[in-house]
Parts: sequence; structure tokens; C-alpha cells
Amino acid sequence: MRQKCQEAVHLAMLRDSKVVYIDKLDTPSGLSLATYVGFATDPHAASGGKVLLAGLKDEAVKTIYKNKSLKAYTRNTITRLPALMAELAKIRKQGYAVDNEEYYEGVRCVAAPVCSGGEVVASISVTGSIFTMTRKRIEKELAARVVKAANSISAELHW
Repeated sequence: MRQKCQEAVHLAMLRDSKVVYIDKLDTPSGLSLATYVGFATDPHAASGGKVLLAGLKDEAVKTIYKNKSLKAYTRNTITRLPALMAELAKIRKQGYAVDNEEYYEGVRCVAAPVCSGGEVVASISVTGSIFTMTRKRIEKELAARVVKAANSISAELHW
């Protein structure tokens, strides 16, 4: 997928209420991202994290954020729980999530769920600059590619 998209690819899981990156392929163009295998952060600001949250029941998401705020990483970060819940409902319906400069300014990301046994077990995402990952490109090409890759991985899992 990285070769077709020419962007960075991440595989992530939800652990201890954090999105944790378990694999990463850097972008062929040389865009440097501050993520690495083992990197953990708040899930509400990353597309992969939002996909993982969308795989949970609403009550589980509310429990995660019961005693903590939704940290603002950029001016686009979702910082209110009702807005996050609405975003998660949208993600469940469309089958993928977008991070529109919510974690890093100048960076967009699109992610889809990897499922096993009817549960979301991981997320796969494509990340790049706002110049190469335009909203139009996400809608016309990248979202479908990420969903297809996630579905392919899901079909191979037998947990």
C-alpha cells in the first residue's frame, strides 16, 4: 500500500486507553514523522485512534474520557466529548476516519479498522502532508485504498 499511496503507513492498536503504533513504514518521499514503533498517544486526535475508539461501545469511550480532558494538539483537534461521539458515529457509518491536521499541523491521515472475530483489533492508516494528501485525494482514492487494505488484513486474521 505504501508504494501505491507514496505516503507513510501505520498499524496501531488500543492499549491502556492509548493508541500504540505497532508497525510503521516511512514515506518514500522522506517526510519525517515523529512516530515510531511503540509510540503511544491519545486516540481522539489521530485517525487510527479514532477508528479504534469507533470500534468500542459509546459507554467504553465515555469511560476512557471520564476523568480526563480531550487534549488539544492543534486548533483542529476535537476537544469536547459530544463532538468526539458524533465523529465516532460518522466513522462507524462511513468505515474510515480522517485526521485533518488534528494531531500535527500540516499533516493529514486516513485510517480504517482491522477486524477479527467481529471486533476492531487494530487500525491501518496512511499519513502525509496536506499538500500530497488533499481532501479530494482522500475522498477519491486514499480512503478506499485504506479500507481495502484493512479488509484484506482482516480476512487473514483468525484470532
